[in-house]
Amino acid sequence: MSHSVSVESFFVNLMGTKKCLYGNVSLLALILFPLTYQIIIVELLSEEHPKRACNKTANCVQVRGGEEATNTSYEEKVNLSDFRFVYGMTQYLCVLLGTAVLGPIADAFGRVKSLSACLVITFIGGLSSAFAFNDITAFVLCRGIAGFATGSAHPIIFTLAAECVNSRLRAAVLCILWASTAIGVMSLTGIAFLIEKRRILVITITLPLLVAALLCRIVSESPPWKFLRSTLSDDDNSEAKGLLERNVRDDNTPQYRDCLNSWGRLYSASDTGIHRSCFRFLRFKEPRRIIIVLGFAWFSVGLMFQGLNTTSIQLLENLYANFAIRELVNLLGSCAFFILATKAGRRVSTVLSMSLAGVFCLLFSAASDEFLDSEEGAVMVVIQLIGRPCAMVALASLSLYSIELVPTMVRCSAMGLVTSFGYLGVAVCPLVMKIELMTHAVVPLGVMGSLSLTSGLVCHFLLPKTKGLTTYTLDDSSKISAQLGAWIPGVHRRRKKSSETGIDRVEMTQSGGADQRNDDQLEQGIIRKSSDDRVSRTSRWEMLSTDDARKNSQLICALTVEQSLDEESNLLLEEDIHKLVPHVPSCTWILVYSTFQHGMSLSTLYHRVREVETPVLIVVKDNNGFIFGVFSPTPPGMHSHFCGLGKSFFFTCKPKFQIYPCSGKNSYYTTGDSTGLAFGCSEGTFGLWLDNDLYHGRSTACETYNSEMLSATEDFICLGVEVWTFA
Repeated sequence: MSHSVSVESFFVNLMGTKKCLYGNVSLLALILFPLTYQIIIVELLSEEHPKRACNKTANCVQVRGGEEATNTSYEEKVNLSDFRFVYGMTQYLCVLLGTAVLGPIADAFGRVKSLSACLVITFIGGLSSAFAFNDITAFVLCRGIAGFATGSAHPIIFTLAAECVNSRLRAAVLCILWASTAIGVMSLTGIAFLIEKRRILVITITLPLLVAALLCRIVSESPPWKFLRSTLSDDDNSEAKGLLERNVRDDNTPQYRDCLNSWGRLYSASDTGIHRSCFRFLRFKEPRRIIIVLGFAWFSVGLMFQGLNTTSIQLLENLYANFAIRELVNLLGSCAFFILATKAGRRVSTVLSMSLAGVFCLLFSAASDEFLDSEEGAVMVVIQLIGRPCAMVALASLSLYSIELVPTMVRCSAMGLVTSFGYLGVAVCPLVMKIELMTHAVVPLGVMGSLSLTSGLVCHFLLPKTKGLTTYTLDDSSKISAQLGAWIPGVHRRRKKSSETGIDRVEMTQSGGADQRNDDQLEQGIIRKSSDDRVSRTSRWEMLSTDDARKNSQLICALTVEQSLDEESNLLLEEDIHKLVPHVPSCTWILVYSTFQHGMSLSTLYHRVREVETPVLIVVKDNNGFIFGVFSPTPPGMHSHFCGLGKSFFFTCKPKFQIYPCSGKNSYYTTGDSTGLAFGCSEGTFGLWLDNDLYHGRSTACETYNSEMLSATEDFICLGVEVWTFA
């Protein structure tokens, strides 16, 4: 499995290179400028009408079609508030639709290709709208087409940028992108102030999309997505292998050379088929819960952010100056996001900012009319200079948090889905603001504050932490990835003979996991393989001995009722196994080694797992009755250095059940020799160590898994050790 570690290390190291950081991120920040223009121009044009910012009637968007529009005075046009409502609602609903629809395309065909297509569609729609200025129906339709593509381009850009760097740099990268959008809005207000005719303005801000499309051609594809989707054949090199070859040329290190030499012999990522059903993860309970919580949070943030743009609570009368001041405040919010997300974590920054924004809105909504009338100016300053930065921090933190909560294989689909709820909040904001006409002026503020505070608390209690996790650790340990199956190669291997050369090749494949189950089995979670002998209907999973699994391999079938229990565990109770099942790749457990059957010898354990090519679960019981262990994607063996993958975790069953996933702080997963077997390491001590007789052991707190001491005492005596693998 050393080749597995070398390839894994290549991708881990790749995601922290300066080339990706300074190259891709800079290009994506530039591409964001014209895309931001296309989103903000909608709000700018709709705001110009009631403020009479158009210095000539001919410069404004005409709300009647044909030649009649040129002979119609400004005051004789249809109700401008209705125009703003219909125009804005149509635009943001199109953005919402594009965000939800085009995300799966990015997962199926690549981030860069999808982004290029979005830029071309946006250019066509934006340029067409410039020539439809005198026909409001045609204009809104063209702007809707542009919004449809723009809505998907934004989450794709943020996802692509985040996937090019490791977790330590992600907050900085997203801060740069959000700063780019703020600077883009400020530059748009300057351009709009200088250019009188709005048709020329729309053409001016649309033409840079051609440059953005050209820049997109030199943007590197996401390394994780590239490796996930790559295929390798005798006459065709995958993009992932090409990426590796390029790095070997640039940095000819032994690590990269060894990785390249082993690539064609060992690696070929399988096609998971996710592109055929990119929203399939919603059929699982845990992913569905995460998406619902994130969608609610995005809706609340979108509603609040748009509500803060309401004309009645702006600081300045001048439209263009107010836009610029607003974005300066958002720029400060982006900097605050970077500090909070880096120091405190994604969940803390998201929850804290949403809660603070909600509390401020609720306080002002509960204030008396006398106070609001007498301190109107101060109230606006506080809302815009405190409430807006909080909303900006919440928006930026939530975008990073959402990216990190879902695995690479469905990231754009999930991001598109949850951000569409944000645009839904933006679209219904005018309806919420109209509540003040029926009740009181501060009621909409109370509604936004209540939603923001509630969604912040829901995120705190229902979503996991992501700070400090590497992309691979996070993808492997996330709730969604646990149910879809890990995408990282190196878990299962099968030999595949080339039809032309006749040469055997080892092909890496993924665990089928829950992704291959039918609807009924998905609900019950009971797709398993079983041998026909000694069937027991007392368990929801099955366990097989190695001999049984080999002897009956031709008779394996999936049962639809309770499953067989071939080999009982001497250490794990049924309730322990029930808790462990969601965290392991299969419900078919095969007992490879047990001290109760094979004796207490580490060399025997090595011998028993020598042909195992699937993950293993090692269970230990100490002399105080504590039961604990480790899950490892690679079987234990004799290595001169640490090896393994980020999917491994420590666990305890007694005295309490606890999972300790990889922290991402180091990659000291497992090592072994003739004297002992060790897992995890920090400051020169192992998280779990067993001697060559599997009699004495030691456990200490470990940074690799952020784990506490697993055993009752640091030094312990083993009463039993079991090694389980999975079919």
